[in-house]
Amino acid sequence: MTTTSGARVARIVLLSVLVAIAGEALLASGALLDLQLREGAIPAAIAALATYVLPGVVVAVLVLATRKRPLGRTVLVGVGLLVLARLVAQVLVELPRWTLGLATVAIAVAVLVLAVALTAAGGGDREEGARDAASGLVLGL
Repeated sequence: MTTTSGARVARIVLLSVLVAIAGEALLASGALLDLQLREGAIPAAIAALATYVLPGVVVAVLVLATRKRPLGRTVLVGVGLLVLARLVAQVLVELPRWTLGLATVAIAVAVLVLAVALTAAGGGDREEGARDAASGLVLGL
């Protein structure tokens, strides 16, 4: 089973955009965690741990919520959630913005992991999928 070149290109482009968004979110998380460091090292460590453990939880929730759907739909739901979180973060201030900012990091990393899995699957052709995933990751840098 092979996929069309349009579907391959779409997956590569999606993956490269998600790499850029996740990278930007990870960079921003440093500044957000620095704000927490002013409260003390322990709260900052807890916030950092939660931020970088939550992507696994987000992946699990997305997969369970869309378990009867193809992986592409799961990625689509995750991208929608990421877009919504980033839009809402623009209108929030102080603590809610800090919290949603770190949650956005978790969502971005989770969606990136799902998109890599989707792209690497390659529509059944593992070699093609591996090349596409590598291309998307490199283009996103």
